[in-house]
Amino acid sequence: MARKLVTLEIDTTVIRLMETRGEKVTKWASLALEPTTAEEGEVVLDPVALSTAIKQLMASSGIEEKEVIVSVRGLYSVNRILTVPTPAGRAPTSQAVLDAAEEAMPLAREQLYLSWQTIATGEGVQQVLAVGIPRDVLDTELQALKMAGIHPHLLELKAMALARAVNREQALILNIEPSSFDIIMIVNGIPEVIRTTAWQQNELTLEDKAEHLGLSLELTVGFYNTNHPNTPLDPAT
Repeated sequence: MARKLVTLEIDTTVIRLMETRGEKVTKWASLALEPTTAEEGEVVLDPVALSTAIKQLMASSGIEEKEVIVSVRGLYSVNRILTVPTPAGRAPTSQAVLDAAEEAMPLAREQLYLSWQTIATGEGVQQVLAVGIPRDVLDTELQALKMAGIHPHLLELKAMALARAVNREQALILNIEPSSFDIIMIVNGIPEVIRTTAWQQNELTLEDKAEHLGLSLELTVGFYNTNHPNTPLDPAT
């Protein structure tokens, strides 16, 4: 029998739950969050209310699995491709990656949970894709999960999950949510740019949102191409 997997996504305005066996979706459900649970575009404020919503969704969906994969929101996260000095034939040390991240990222490393993966090697250096998530964002969600009896065996940034799902060498991904949107640019199989932006709090018409999305895509691609003149995004993407 195919292995059962349960994934939980926590967004600012909604939580989503899905159960799969192999490549088949067997159950799925979602629940809108009450306004008191989170502020639009901000971190989760009330872990008690969030944990109650998670338990309610699991009960109504009939999904009872407590070992789940949890999708982490990208708002306020930062990612950088770092060049890390590395002795020949060895992996970069944690300290070397932390030092490089501290120089390149806008937040102090004490404020971030940092994860990284080597994506290319060279003579005396390695390129590392590093992702930092603010501790206050993740700690509050983990507290809510614990109160709901959920044991996350894997935490993954939503944008990285989208990149894996698309599985293309070149791609420009736009994911639109009620409270935010994600832009992920994949070049040579690497998520070179990951941006999560909160919608403005004032009401926008559909035309305003479409214009804002178009401008954001144009600026993102332009910024990348300007900084990577030798490897620009393929115009056909």
